[in-house]
Amino acid sequence: PTTLTAVLQSRLDALPPKEHAALQRGSVIGHVFWDGALEVVAPGDSNALDALSGRALIAEHAASSFAATREYGFKHHLLHQVTYDTVLKKARRELHRLAAEWLVTVTGERVGEHVGLIAHHFERAGDAMRAADYLGRAARAAYNAAAYGDARAAVDRALALLPASDQRQRFDLLLQRADIHNVTGHRTEQAADIESAAQCAEQLGDDRLRARVGAWRALIALITGRY
Repeated sequence: PTTLTAVLQSRLDALPPKEHAALQRGSVIGHVFWDGALEVVAPGDSNALDALSGRALIAEHAASSFAATREYGFKHHLLHQVTYDTVLKKARRELHRLAAEWLVTVTGERVGEHVGLIAHHFERAGDAMRAADYLGRAARAAYNAAAYGDARAAVDRALALLPASDQRQRFDLLLQRADIHNVTGHRTEQAADIESAAQCAEQLGDDRLRARVGAWRALIALITGRY
């Protein structure tokens, strides 16, 4: 092979089928993955992890992010990407869904630490509504950590994923972004998001949502001196 990608592909092709399949499914979980997740995605695949470690394709980490699991990482990011690219697109969606469900279960009260990864898997699984929900949670976590750029990016991504018909979730996300604009002082963008939220409230015919919009309008008027 004349390129590094081709060298890695040839190594993958030379693997025994069970090891190859386990590595592929591990790549869907991520550059870092866990034996517990692999067992949920494909029962029995974790039996191949020692052999893959022996071939220096993956390495076990000294500590795991989750109790009672073994954590592994691909030796190289390019190896992870090349392996992931060999997984059939039709199979990826279901594998991502299973990985997301496992993360939701195993994180428990610590779900806030992993919302970004959960959102990623739901997005790749084609579950836009759940992906948007976890992106909204990721945005709140970033906001609370004063990472306003990351918070804005997460909300933007969530809004892009949501179908136009989901006005209720869109309303919450728009006001969440308006709050980010409030802290960062982007008044024009803030006012635009509030008016978009007002349209959602009207389409839903919900007086409680109309009241929330009214409160935001009053806040902007107060901040900008339009008493």
